Amino acid sequence: MEEKIIQLLKSRQLSFDPKKAEAEHDPIIRSFIDHLLKYPEAWNLLFDWKDEPQPLIIVRPLNFDYDQLRDALFQNTTESYFVRNFTFSFSRQYRNFSDPKKIKRVNEFLKKALDADILISRSEVIFFCLNCGKIVITNRVTNERKCICGDPYDFSFRLARIPDNISHEIISGHLLELFALRVLERVKGLRLVGMNQDGREIYTSIQYEGAGAGENINAEFDILGVKGNILLMVECKFNRTKYGDIQNFLKASDNLYYQLREQEPRLKIRKIIFSFDATGLLPIENCSIISLQKVQSVEDMIKEIRRSFELKS
Repeated sequence: MEEKIIQLLKSRQLSFDPKKAEAEHDPIIRSFIDHLLKYPEAWNLLFDWKDEPQPLIIVRPLNFDYDQLRDALFQNTTESYFVRNFTFSFSRQYRNFSDPKKIKRVNEFLKKALDADILISRSEVIFFCLNCGKIVITNRVTNERKCICGDPYDFSFRLARIPDNISHEIISGHLLELFALRVLERVKGLRLVGMNQDGREIYTSIQYEGAGAGENINAEFDILGVKGNILLMVECKFNRTKYGDIQNFLKASDNLYYQLREQEPRLKIRKIIFSFDATGLLPIENCSIISLQKVQSVEDMIKEIRRSFELKS
């Protein structure tokens, strides 16, 4: 039955976005997502960053108290524009984090992305001495530096930026589709439905004939998958999602489902919404919601997806 449903879907495929297809196979973007799979807390940082892109700050040592460090930096801010700007940037980077553990985890995520040459390092290194409050900016990277007061510096900070290809995916929201795709690939027994391009399968943002809602004749779905007699339809929203944001997806999903069911009466439908924050959404029939702001791990996401297959129609 799976094969029949997949072939029915493929017969309705029209096109895909070439730029998104390239991003799907970009090795740097894939590496970035590999890190996100281990540190999903970083989505909170990326959500703020997309609206206010700025250099990212990596702190060493990794085990630091954000509130204490932020306050100490503000108390010792000099008249230097660079230092003031750096201090405010560090404060903004974690302003919406309430859990100290998540701050440390995100800092570790940034460090590993920088060490893997995914993030692009800036030349400046900032050292901070708690003993005398001295803040020093240098272009020399070394772990053996001492302050003029004689004490070793307590903290060092590296500045980095996100490469343009990843920046585009974050700002457009397509990175969430790619992340969801990698999560779905880990769901046992789920067959994702792709479209072939020069020997490569493309799985995100494929347009299907005749499933449109409203004025649109056709419809684009972020990701589709099949398990047994269940058609899984996935929507990704990198925002604070309200019902109006997903209305077209829900209508188009039902349109495609009922059209396919005429040819396969045993077909069932399940919907998954990946959102940065969909906690305000009311329950939706045959639909599970994964809120990245709340999720603790990829394993939790996979469990939620598996539970969605067990929903009663």
